[in-house]
Amino acid sequence: MQISAVITTYNQREILEICLDSLLKQAQPCSEIIVVDCGSTDGTAELIARKYPAVKWISRPGEQVDEARAINLGIGGAQFSHILLLNADVRLEEDCLRELAEGLVIHPEAAAAIPKIMNFYTPELIDAVGHRPYYDFYPAHVGQDERDAGQYDRVCAVFGGCLAGALIKKEVFGKTGAFDEDFCYHSVDDFFWRFNLSGFKCIYLPASRMYHRRLRSRVSPGYVFICERNRVWSLIKYYPVFMIIKSFFYTFKRLFLSAFSYTAKKKLSVYRVVPAVLYAWIYGITHSKKFWICRRREGYPELFSDSMERWLNRSWVSIN
Repeated sequence: MQISAVITTYNQREILEICLDSLLKQAQPCSEIIVVDCGSTDGTAELIARKYPAVKWISRPGEQVDEARAINLGIGGAQFSHILLLNADVRLEEDCLRELAEGLVIHPEAAAAIPKIMNFYTPELIDAVGHRPYYDFYPAHVGQDERDAGQYDRVCAVFGGCLAGALIKKEVFGKTGAFDEDFCYHSVDDFFWRFNLSGFKCIYLPASRMYHRRLRSRVSPGYVFICERNRVWSLIKYYPVFMIIKSFFYTFKRLFLSAFSYTAKKKLSVYRVVPAVLYAWIYGITHSKKFWICRRREGYPELFSDSMERWLNRSWVSIN
């Protein structure tokens, strides 16, 4: 299996070095490694040129390159049949990529595979073992911050994964399209909805492991705005009308719990959460023309089957 690794980075020189070193030590080597820079000014380019001359470097000086744009640039520059999407802030165990590649061979019905992702700083804690969509389209990281006691040690079909690490067949993008650059960040959730609605399957392979330095900084109003705006656009793009109506209850429930959680943990005052959410809703609705057009053109709501709704109620389906 020939694999193109695509890593996106922005001012992450030191942790990118750890990621690349672990990638170069893989039992299953990559056929090429592509690093897409989003405008770093910390000497990342010099590091690549000096220490990793074989790595393909993609940069757009003077162009604003966000996460979705960077991923698309990397996929567009990839030459091989499988794409390994990575964040710069991960470290892979030596057998991580081999387990992912072998998993796709053993399960040819799957078009993507994700590893067990652990907490970089506290390795006994789980960072994510897949994504589970919430009723109002807000994604949840399955297993996050749970102590690993083997509760997620079986191969399962999952809705999708996060961009910390995922191996995807390149042919998938020919059917689903690229990452939607209107979403800027957190575009992976939009991608995996198209992935599932197109009939593809993603599998979770617990023998494959990596470690993720998930940021634990204070939540900003800008972060809340992007998440909520993207959620509004996604509802318009994918959900049948009855699901949009149904989602309001879950939205208010989630926001009520989240607002008090942010306040309790001193991450963000509730008085800053509410304006950010309201602005996101107003902006999302008033700038939604493209997504209404896409909804009618692609007919996504008509593709929303009972099997898709079941993903909203559970996280795992065994592959026998």
